[in-house]
Amino acid sequence: MPRLKHKLNLRVVIMTITLTIMTGVVGMSAIASLNELKEDYQRVKDDHFDSLLEITQLKVQTNKILAATNNMFLATNDEDLKWENVYITDKANVVAETSEKYPNNLYSYQELLSLTMTLSSQSDVISAAMMKKIALFEQVLSDYKSIEQYRKEKLEQGKIQVTLALDNVLLLFNPLLDTTSLETDSSAIEAIISPLKSTISTQAFEDLSTLLIGPSSIAVDYQAYSAQLAAVDALKAEHKELTQSIITVMGDSALSAQKVFLTNLTKVEEKISIRESFLYLLLLTSLVVAIILITLQTNLLRKIGLIRQVIDAGDSQKQYRIAVKGSDNISEMAKKVKGYIQTIQEKDKAISDNNKQLQHLVTHDDLTNIYNRRYFEINMAQEHIRYLRYREPYCLAMLNIDSFKLINERFGHNLGDKVILDFTLRVDNQMRQTDVFARLSGEDFILLMPRTDQSNALILMERIRSEINAMPTVVNDRKIGFTVSIGLMQVQEIEELEEASNQMTFVQQALEEAKNTGRNKVCCYRNETLS
Repeated sequence: MPRLKHKLNLRVVIMTITLTIMTGVVGMSAIASLNELKEDYQRVKDDHFDSLLEITQLKVQTNKILAATNNMFLATNDEDLKWENVYITDKANVVAETSEKYPNNLYSYQELLSLTMTLSSQSDVISAAMMKKIALFEQVLSDYKSIEQYRKEKLEQGKIQVTLALDNVLLLFNPLLDTTSLETDSSAIEAIISPLKSTISTQAFEDLSTLLIGPSSIAVDYQAYSAQLAAVDALKAEHKELTQSIITVMGDSALSAQKVFLTNLTKVEEKISIRESFLYLLLLTSLVVAIILITLQTNLLRKIGLIRQVIDAGDSQKQYRIAVKGSDNISEMAKKVKGYIQTIQEKDKAISDNNKQLQHLVTHDDLTNIYNRRYFEINMAQEHIRYLRYREPYCLAMLNIDSFKLINERFGHNLGDKVILDFTLRVDNQMRQTDVFARLSGEDFILLMPRTDQSNALILMERIRSEINAMPTVVNDRKIGFTVSIGLMQVQEIEELEEASNQMTFVQQALEEAKNTGRNKVCCYRNETLS
């Protein structure tokens, strides 16, 4: 019996040691593989992931610089150009810092650096060219006004021939025309004024010639302005070519960085796959050895069953387990890393979509989906500035649905909203694309009509009023008739001319007159009323 016990103990010890060693090998291999893969992943992230994010940001900042330089060509005053220059300088510093931080990760780094430096220099050239263009345009406009004043004086003096000649000259330099298509020089002006030489005094003719074709005349200033327009057009073409080059190189840089990142990520995945196969092979080997040991020790296991009570009474229970480190977590880790690139793209799209939605919410009314008061006031201020510069009249119309409170009380707020929606649709169908129609509050609306005089605006308002009066709103076979009162005005000359909001007071007075004198009518400011 002691001999049997000795063999039993020896076999149990051998099998336990064997399985323990194999379990330890599997466990240590799994731990070593996991640590190595973590190091590989961290190395890829440190070397490429952060730089990829920075390069993406570099692309965004460069696009902002390109947009700002393009905006320079649309500038109408020196102040706009100054702001664009400040903005470009700020973004250029960010681009330079990022480029210096990751030169090895940028495709065609030297070419990109050269292009960005050229872009920075070109922005200064564009700014200078646009400032010169604006200054020359102001000079031509000043010359034009001087000729207008001179013409007015001659008209008051009864100089009809001089006045007619000046009219023909002014047509050559009308600032409202597309001057880029004209070819005006001194010879054209001389041909117009030469017949006056025999009808006016020599001094008067010399004064007229100096005004029109002298060294500081409108002809000279206009030719300089035309030349500057051509220079700006050439600069636009050059800038367009530079922009395309930068976009191409920057796009190649981003794609190259992504390709390097994905390549290294693929290598990590390949290591994961190899380690996974190795661990499965090691596990399979352990299972095969264990099965062989168990098969060889069938007699031993039967005898262990016979002496179970002895083991339970005095010996510790032995559990034979093979430690297996599953690879699912590692696979998930790799999937998450691969998902980073997709996350970046999804975030870019989400930001663009959110910006569009936010812009729409900021500028539009919730119920009618037309513009709101805030958007209208911004456009009103811009139109008034244009009026102050070019003296092109504009009109305002304030519209109010008559007795709308009674409609809500009688039919309910839901049908009241349907009336408002139908009303806005009808007005919108009558508008031009350049008009701005907005809801002020409740049943109050306002319409801005640029470059429109009061007579034409009055025709449009009467057409709207007549259509509203003649055609009720139909909701679920239910007809709801209503009318609209309209106040109309053409921009007024007042002492506080700079304040566009003062014009709202006049159109409000016209609307109050329409409401107080019977409703369902159009009233013009200064008591010009159309029933």
